[in-house]
Amino acid sequence: MSFKNIQMEEIWYKFLGILLGFFVFIPNKIKPYFVALTIITSIFSYINNRSRNKNFIQVLPISILFFLYTISLLNSDNLDYGLKIIGRMTPLLFLPFSFFLMENQKRKYLFIYFKKYFIISLFCFSICIFIYLFSLGTFTGESSLNYGYSYITNEFYGINDHPIYLSTYISVGLLFMFEEKRKTNFIQIIIYLVILLGLLILSRKGSIISFFVCFFLFFMRDKKNWLLIAVSTTLFFVVLYSFSGINERFKEMIVATKIKNNTETSSGIRLIVWENAIKKAFNKNYFGYGVGDVQTILDNSYINNGYKKIADEHYNTHNQYLQTALTIGIVGLSIFVFCLLFLMFKFISEKEYLSSLILLFFLLTFLFESYLERQNGIIFFSLIISLLTFTRNAK
Repeated sequence: MSFKNIQMEEIWYKFLGILLGFFVFIPNKIKPYFVALTIITSIFSYINNRSRNKNFIQVLPISILFFLYTISLLNSDNLDYGLKIIGRMTPLLFLPFSFFLMENQKRKYLFIYFKKYFIISLFCFSICIFIYLFSLGTFTGESSLNYGYSYITNEFYGINDHPIYLSTYISVGLLFMFEEKRKTNFIQIIIYLVILLGLLILSRKGSIISFFVCFFLFFMRDKKNWLLIAVSTTLFFVVLYSFSGINERFKEMIVATKIKNNTETSSGIRLIVWENAIKKAFNKNYFGYGVGDVQTILDNSYINNGYKKIADEHYNTHNQYLQTALTIGIVGLSIFVFCLLFLMFKFISEKEYLSSLILLFFLLTFLFESYLERQNGIIFFSLIISLLTFTRNAK
């Protein structure tokens, strides 16, 4: 390949990194096209690259759920719905395979530019969220936070993404800012605090708890940034007590009367869903009910236990581990968890501590959300974990 072609290829990878960096602003309907663009890029990279990566086994820990869910079709009565879900999960296969095909140096270009512009886009996005909710009267009491969140989900500049997923994007972006051996300056601290404010305003409890666990674990290793710890913690409590809507969302977690058998609060609904899912998942269910039948099994359980309102809304388990256990059984769940832990130990053994924290964030988030049941969650998880797995020491 000529020097000019090499330069053009490097420019393209940097451009692709910038495009993917604006993930948070990409409408859900368009996100699959960016996956396709990444696949096409990887194919050209494979054709032009002579020194090819031969360790295909690295793809398996990320893609394992796709293969297990596909096999579970054999155990499904509703094949049409099952095939629809399998189609939604294809990024779990295609994205890690795409990064596997890319030449290592090109992946580094992509990763460096992705991280930089991902943080920039989250900074802009957090400001947009604040302005948008302020314009709706959310902070002045003219409208509730839930009203504001419904606007973010359905009408926010055509993005149409749920606050749960937006919170995970923001959390991962904040964790990317915890680069070791990097000196933080005043501008970086301001950017960090604005993005953190965006996370707190969205007030997704699972994401916030998962982020702060990773936050404190990181700074236990690096105690020099005690000021950032103090400011972040202070900001959290200021936001928590300044906005009644956010305060109520956290208070309902610890007030028993608002949780037990309560279908009016998110924590109450989640507890009911978990109770029904646990009974079904661990009832001698070694191989699961199949990817096409899980929602029907759950809805019938809700109805039988007197929760028709929840059945009508077709709530999933709001826990990726329970969702996986229902779909592919205890055996499948064990394989899935083993693969994730394998990745975790691999990151730790290679001293990729930031990568291990980001993976830990996802593992914790899985406790509060069936994150890999929606395409936006599948694409984001596949993208981030693939980049971390196949790009080493890209600073």
